[in-house]
Amino acid sequence: MYSVPQALAHLQIAQRGMVATFKSAPGVGRGIRIVRTGFKLNGEPPSVDTPPPTLGQPTAEVLAELGHTEDEVRTLSREKSI
Repeated sequence: MYSVPQALAHLQIAQRGMVATFKSAPGVGRGIRIVRTGFKLNGEPPSVDTPPPTLGQPTAEVLAELGHTEDEVRTLSREKSI
């Protein structure tokens, strides 16, 4: 059985390009590696263009997609619910 670092260092993982590296990530202060998807579409893996968002960064966008108005989001923020 492989540990996580051993699995990520496996030759097959490297050859499939399943780990993306970002030299800097907001809020982290250092480079990070993230696991990409294990599938390809039309022979190409989905792109990973940006590092993951910081905690809470996309909250307003997610709530808007769920149907909340800007006023509702501001109220939740003001009440420190989000």
